[in-house]
Amino acid sequence: MIKDLAKVLAADPDVLFRLSSSTDPEVVDYLHDKPEVMNLLRYIKEASFNEDKIKSLIHAAEASRPTVYPLARFPVQFVSPFVTWAIW
Repeated sequence: MIKDLAKVLAADPDVLFRLSSSTDPEVVDYLHDKPEVMNLLRYIKEASFNEDKIKSLIHAAEASRPTVYPLARFPVQFVSPFVTWAIW
């Protein structure tokens, strides 16, 4: 329902979820399917990660994601300018 409301209001659903003290059901489902992600969240909480550490973790996760090109049918990641790129 909150996602539908966000569409109508042209608002960010994440902001509406925070304001409503609710959690996106897709996130809850993902956490149930991936218990290691829940363990990571617990570690971040227990270790009292500050905003900079969390941003650094997000940056590292984004850097490890393969680059996907719109015309490609599979992800492509360039390892370095001096190494042949990998396709998987």
